[in-house]
Amino acid sequence: MVLELYLDLLSQPCRAVYIFAKKNNIPFELKNVELFRDSILGTKVPGPNAEGGATPPSGSQSKVSTRVKKVPILKDETFILAEGTAILLYLSRKYNTPDHWYPSDIQKRAKVDEYLSWHQASIRSNAPKTMWIKVRDFRGILFDLSSLALEAFGYASAFLLPDSILGTKVPGPNAEGGATPPSGSQSKVSTRVKKVPILKDETFILAEGTAILLYLSRKYNTPDHWYPSDIQKRAKVDEYLSWHQASIRSNAPKTMWIKVLIPLFTGQPLSPEKLQEVMDGLAASLDQFEELFLQDKPFLVGSEVSLADLVAVVDLMQPVGVGCDIFKDRPKLAEWRNRMEEVVGKELFLQAHELILNIRKLSTIQIDPQLKEQLAPVLLKMLK
Repeated sequence: MVLELYLDLLSQPCRAVYIFAKKNNIPFELKNVELFRDSILGTKVPGPNAEGGATPPSGSQSKVSTRVKKVPILKDETFILAEGTAILLYLSRKYNTPDHWYPSDIQKRAKVDEYLSWHQASIRSNAPKTMWIKVRDFRGILFDLSSLALEAFGYASAFLLPDSILGTKVPGPNAEGGATPPSGSQSKVSTRVKKVPILKDETFILAEGTAILLYLSRKYNTPDHWYPSDIQKRAKVDEYLSWHQASIRSNAPKTMWIKVLIPLFTGQPLSPEKLQEVMDGLAASLDQFEELFLQDKPFLVGSEVSLADLVAVVDLMQPVGVGCDIFKDRPKLAEWRNRMEEVVGKELFLQAHELILNIRKLSTIQIDPQLKEQLAPVLLKMLK
């Protein structure tokens, strides 16, 4: 059976998949999808019960919960895969595309992973806004871009308290690797390394958490379950890691900013309505998390823990640290978290989350004046 690709070339990830498949002579049947007419507004591609896929990452999450609601989608016989990056990686592995596309050299491959991860929170989250702003009303659909919130919350990973921001070069100003903050302050803060985590392996420098996890799994030959060698299982890990960036990763950390960090920087609390708005967005992401990925499985990709589970659980602990127990009324999610604690080891799990579980202690620290000057005006706008 020929490979099927469900694409709408209005979508930038679809164009990347289309060009990659054509350029590498990968045989496929093109299934044209009209993004605004079909995949969002009710057409199930390739089916309502298909494995894979995800709902749109903004605005309409709470209104649209059907299994497959976005493109690109890959259908390889009975295997279904969503998320453009995951599809590109799957195609490169299955069809043994030329090495330059996704290099076998561990460090070169890590730099590709680094960019792909950074891309999700920077180019991918900003460039499409031009279309949504310019074409605001399409077939009667209005989308809330919440650009101000995106600008402010983009600081969450790039601005850390207090050393990694204000000039400390980790591990050096001329080091290979690293990235500038993905939003807001790019034009003001241009020093090469401005966020964590950072990996330094002799002279090789790598930023972006996902890229670092993949690099470590390859270099140290970690147990296969973390990043499975099976091409389809690995693709499902990639699918989750890509989806995570625009859903759990963009929603869960906001609780910490709303309840602790914004009041810390501005001296003013946010309204309960603003917190409820954030919690509603997170609830929509959690609904998708359970429906699309966890389902009735012990872990996200099956019977064993993977990097997908690890990346998910650390983000979902952020709300817990500020008193938002997102596991309380979600028994399936709570059971998954308990399994994660058991697999990781309770002592290590609590050690890793000790700071976040005591995040309210930040209210007693002195914020660097330069950092406060940079962030306070943006955050104050959110109070209005």
